[in-house]
Amino acid sequence: MSNLTEVPGIGPATAAKLEAKKINSADQLSIMDPEELKVILESSLVEAKKLIKGAKDLTSNAVQIVSGEDLDKERKATIQKISTGSSDIDRIMDGGVPTDALTAFTGAFSTGKTQLCMELVVNMKKQFNRKSIWLETEPQTCILDRIQEIAKAQGTTVDLKNDLMVVSAKFIQTPTHLFKAYELVEEKIKSGMDVGLIVIDSFNGPFRSTFTGREMLPSRSAETGRHVGYLQKLASLYNIAIVLTLQVMGVPDSIISNSPIMITDGRNKMDIIPIEDLWNSTSSEMMSYEDREIKKIEDKKILSHENTWSDMVYIQRHKYNGKMRRITATTGMVEVSPNHSIYSGRNLVNSLDLKEGDLINPQYHIRTTGYNKGLFIGGADLAWIYGFFSANGSIYTLKRHDRPNTQRLVYVVSFSSYDKKILLKAQSIIRRNFGLTSHLGGNKLIIRNKDLFDLFLDKFYTKSGRTKDQRKVPYEILNSNRNIKSSFLKGFNRDKEITNFNTTSSTLATGLVYLLQTTSKKSFSVRRTKNNKRTIEISINKGHYNDKEPGRINLIEDTDYRGYLYDIETKSHKFKTGIGMITVHNSGAQLGSLKRYGIRDAPVAPHVLKHGVNFMVCLDQLSANDKTWTAVVADGPVPRADCIFCIDESGIRNFAKSRGVR
Repeated sequence: MSNLTEVPGIGPATAAKLEAKKINSADQLSIMDPEELKVILESSLVEAKKLIKGAKDLTSNAVQIVSGEDLDKERKATIQKISTGSSDIDRIMDGGVPTDALTAFTGAFSTGKTQLCMELVVNMKKQFNRKSIWLETEPQTCILDRIQEIAKAQGTTVDLKNDLMVVSAKFIQTPTHLFKAYELVEEKIKSGMDVGLIVIDSFNGPFRSTFTGREMLPSRSAETGRHVGYLQKLASLYNIAIVLTLQVMGVPDSIISNSPIMITDGRNKMDIIPIEDLWNSTSSEMMSYEDREIKKIEDKKILSHENTWSDMVYIQRHKYNGKMRRITATTGMVEVSPNHSIYSGRNLVNSLDLKEGDLINPQYHIRTTGYNKGLFIGGADLAWIYGFFSANGSIYTLKRHDRPNTQRLVYVVSFSSYDKKILLKAQSIIRRNFGLTSHLGGNKLIIRNKDLFDLFLDKFYTKSGRTKDQRKVPYEILNSNRNIKSSFLKGFNRDKEITNFNTTSSTLATGLVYLLQTTSKKSFSVRRTKNNKRTIEISINKGHYNDKEPGRINLIEDTDYRGYLYDIETKSHKFKTGIGMITVHNSGAQLGSLKRYGIRDAPVAPHVLKHGVNFMVCLDQLSANDKTWTAVVADGPVPRADCIFCIDESGIRNFAKSRGVR
């Protein structure tokens, strides 16, 4: 690199100004923006351009051919290798993650990408006493307590005030925001900050949410190239290790089409619907990737964990014909594909590893503050008739021949009960609230009216059909006050003492559980009846508390399923589903197998590689018992593990040398 004073027009004073901004050579000066140089030197734009041209002329004349030996010596003298904490990974990477290079960790959720990055932050401070900058594109990936825990375990410290800078995810929502963060980082470096490591976690997050659909691939590729080019410049000019994490999506481990979920638009209502309805109501363009169909979701949230709502990003589905796992706990029930991950406490567990007696996480108490918006128009008697219909009502059409060769459809709403008093009560409520006449016949109350038919079809059935298996609690009831909810439950039980509810609809059962949770302190349990496995029974216990813990697994069954499986990508990487709202992981990693998640499975990765990432390390979770074990595949497309490491309280550690493990 040439000395700055060799550039025509630059004397010692000007060189000092440039060096104060970390511009130490003619090479660096030659690629500067004239506007930026004008500000630094307080000169005219013409003068700035003249100096840059002089630097370019000087560096072009200084091009040299050197021997490989000399280049090797130069690189060894300047490049630093940061240990990953695993000697096996360090061996694969010839000593660790290098400076003056871009390194990408790619893998599915929960494979240890972020853990590796936190280990690098600690080791950058420990080995080289240089600072790190962490750019979050997803909420709270930089876990400061975890970094401190790793540092303490290794007998060192990371000063959160001086050794680590963070740009939080709330400021990085798009690739434009992310690029602006690079520029802010360079300003910090030019002001004198000695930065040795930049972590971008995750790099492809903003691209995935901004560039959707195949027609945007050229734009995404161009923007990716712009980002990678700038990052390469930072890495080279300032001898920085830049680490990108890339999330990949394997074939999703998923839930069945009628799995209930609790969603909100965050403004005026909460609703409980089957996941299939979310797919059908999402109007964004469908994207295809291998055997999956994907839609982007905007402005909707899903119940995630501990009474929090998480933004949904994508919903995806794929065809499936095989076994499912039906897991029944005391207060909840969920049906997932065999490799789907379910939360047990804070631990992520493969459904195949669960056994009866284990604990999972149903939502036993749901806080409703902010969602009782008074959407229900009517009194307690109307809520009662809604409950009665949900339990013992139906809608259907009849063909009526009024004249020869002509026919018309008759739209019927029907209520059934062997208690005539209940039918007379329903008849009176229908007349008062809708002004309609009805007819009693045997154990039925019949109303022939298309408007009432359409109203009940809209309120009481999912978008998937109008059978008893596809019923739901109307969203107005879910968002109403306690008195209205209680009246609905009384109507469902036909004014009898509430001891149990029976239904064949998972969505309706989930709504009933929610109403119980928000109106009563009584405990309950959920199961499928022995005589008819299609019927879901919600039993009210005599005491206020369950004898068993709410999340205790009582039964695990294998079931057959043929149809679409669905999954949702959320910003929290988890969501609640099933009767009782059980916490599951979204697009879960393929636990228990060494499935190869390669570059082909990462939509943005090919573009990243095309534009020049120096190292690509692919990760895949191997097990999920007491510790997280991760396989590393770093040298080619074959499904082979180069090493396996584990993550414990002290950070990244070797687990086994296992070249060739499949």
